[in-house]
Amino acid sequence: MNGATVEFVDFQVQDGAAPTSEAYGGGILQENGSLTLTRVGVHDNSNPGAGAPNDADGGGIATRSGSLTLTDSAVQSNSTNDDGGGIAIESGDVTLTNVAIDANTVTGPGSGGGGSTEGANGGGLYLGSSVTGDFTNANFGGNAVLDTDEYSGGGGFFVAGTVTADGINASLNTAASFGGGGRIAESGSVTATKFNVHFNDAPASGGGLAVQGTLDATGGSISRNTAGGAAGLIIGANEGPASNVSLDDVVIEDNIADVAGGVYVFPGAEFSFSNQRIRANSATAGPVGGLYNAGTSTLLNADVNENTATGGAGGMRNDGTLEATSVAVTGNDARPGQAGGVHSLGDTTLNQVTVAGNMADGIGGGILVGEAASRPPISRCRVMPAR
Repeated sequence: MNGATVEFVDFQVQDGAAPTSEAYGGGILQENGSLTLTRVGVHDNSNPGAGAPNDADGGGIATRSGSLTLTDSAVQSNSTNDDGGGIAIESGDVTLTNVAIDANTVTGPGSGGGGSTEGANGGGLYLGSSVTGDFTNANFGGNAVLDTDEYSGGGGFFVAGTVTADGINASLNTAASFGGGGRIAESGSVTATKFNVHFNDAPASGGGLAVQGTLDATGGSISRNTAGGAAGLIIGANEGPASNVSLDDVVIEDNIADVAGGVYVFPGAEFSFSNQRIRANSATAGPVGGLYNAGTSTLLNADVNENTATGGAGGMRNDGTLEATSVAVTGNDARPGQAGGVHSLGDTTLNQVTVAGNMADGIGGGILVGEAASRPPISRCRVMPAR
């Protein structure tokens, strides 16, 4: 569709395929205008992109410009060579209300011979940098990005624009590189309530979520995700974008990774965490089970408990700037290793912090201050042995 106002109700779009001369939208191509889908199914469409002169975007729906609204609809089992296995939106605005985006796939440029040479993103949903999104109960399940390029990721969703959401659920998604559940690009910003990221996987890093932009979430959980590299949640990247994540009443628990089971904060990134727990995360190869900070992190009214690491600190390791206030660091386990509770190699401030019941084979069962760190400022802090 081009320049029109179109509405579909109780309709199915299935078994379509984009011609290689177009390379956009296996099921629907929206050039501009307004498209509204209510109780519509978009499924089993494909956009292989073989020989296409442009990127092969949008296995189910591709919006190049305009306004897209989906209500009580499903986008399922679509595939594309490049961005947006289910939906790809380059520019405009999108509204999702009670929408299921499930089992869509991005195969990657290498599979079809066309597409981008700089990675493929958004197994379920891809939003470009000039897109504004408004989500209510948006669900991303079982989507995949198969491309292993270092710039690829976001098994469930990829956001380079701006999203406001009341209810995001991402589960059972995979990305062969970064961000199994989702990826927020450097230009991306997500503000959400009821933000849940569960049971996702990334062989590289960010089993649940990779954030290079901005995330502000209230309520929900990031849990039971797995990563072959770093963490259930990674914030920033090696090149040091000014990433910022603020989580209030969001649980981070039961994530498993080789490096830093729960959260990994890169240099130059900022992390704020309040009113919940970082619990029962596990790192199989260190350096810490719960939280690794090389940027700037602030914890308030929080628990860091029952995290484990093999060859590293159990609860928290700080190589940057860390301030913890009214925090309980309890029951973490660094065996075999050292620093059961807190390992400080940077600027660490503990205020009204309880460090209790942590265990390590080596030194620093509760707190270990490394040679590179100054003595951490401590105010009204209790350090108690394991029982």
